Amino acid sequence: MKKVYHVLFILGLFMGFNSCGSDDAENAIDCLFEPVNFNVNHVISPKNSKEVSFILLYTGEHNLDEEVTWNFGDGTTLKISGTRATHTYSDAGSYKVVVKPTVRNGDAFCSPSVDRNINVE
Repeated sequence: MKKVYHVLFILGLFMGFNSCGSDDAENAIDCLFEPVNFNVNHVISPKNSKEVSFILLYTGEHNLDEEVTWNFGDGTTLKISGTRATHTYSDAGSYKVVVKPTVRNGDAFCSPSVDRNINVE
């Protein structure tokens, strides 16, 4: 019985390794390190100190989806087309803005979280 188990185990390993072809390896995205390719910059409007413009910068090699999810830290979450967003806060304070872009490489994709702490006066 042990021999049958060992044969099935080795056969399962062999089939598992062969199921990932070269296309799968080429299309893989390392989601653990993908966030280092992103940065969120912000500018506070000189006319309205509660209006903040954001831009998501991406320096990676994969394709960035057009739609990006922005959580502005005040309970407002929006899906916005493009890498720029403007938000007007109702109250002064410190906010943690969380951006969730999606990058794709073939069928593989990754949606890392990128955050930025801001102070609104």
